[in-house]
Amino acid sequence: MLDHESVLRLRACAQALTGGAREDSAEAVVRRVFAIQAQDATAADLGIRVRGRDITAQAIRTAYEKKRSIVRGWYMRGTLHTIPSDDARWVLRLLSPRILAATSSWAWTMICASAPTISSGAFSPRTARLPEPS
Repeated sequence: MLDHESVLRLRACAQALTGGAREDSAEAVVRRVFAIQAQDATAADLGIRVRGRDITAQAIRTAYEKKRSIVRGWYMRGTLHTIPSDDARWVLRLLSPRILAATSSWAWTMICASAPTISSGAFSPRTARLPEPS
């Protein structure tokens, strides 16, 4: 059995935080660890940079906006995740039913509270139906 220190060392290595593994691009970093979790976009970008070799903020912005090789979304637990764009479709298919089930009543409450024209009767959570997952 591994001791506590060995487990911590192996986790840090797997997350590309130690062990000399440094990727050359934002996409390579995200692909290596599959997802960068953060509370906001700035923290996600820092999570990419700490795992990379000389990756600039501009390079990360280019990966998001021009190359579109990585994407941000709220795929799990309501926190921001950056994942490879090639994986976004299957991740959404896998996780969206759970996310919709957990958030639909909260979302409808927020929509109705903030948009009086929607909640005035023509369109309401009681009459609207979310599409069934395919």
